[in-house]
Amino acid sequence: MWALTSGAWAHQGAAAGVVLVILGLLDLAALGSAAWWLRRQRRQAHLWALLVLLANAALTITDQMGWIDTLYLAATLAAVIAVLLRTRWYWARAARRARP
Repeated sequence: MWALTSGAWAHQGAAAGVVLVILGLLDLAALGSAAWWLRRQRRQAHLWALLVLLANAALTITDQMGWIDTLYLAATLAAVIAVLLRTRWYWARAARRARP
């Protein structure tokens, strides 16, 4: 809540706060759906998880970087690496489909 009362968003009013909350909830839903799909080993899960995580990383970099943003970026990139390492099932299926 502190971020809404100071900085660039402080002069935007309550509507800006509502927009930020909605965007945050949409991001939460996207991350939750990616985690759910990965557990169910859906084919699209790998690409969806990477898309959501890399979009979060890109949006973090385009913001003014403070120490909290740096921590969030590190956590997001760690999650990208974890997705790449833990989804061997995706790579195995892709390799089997590529064989003639």
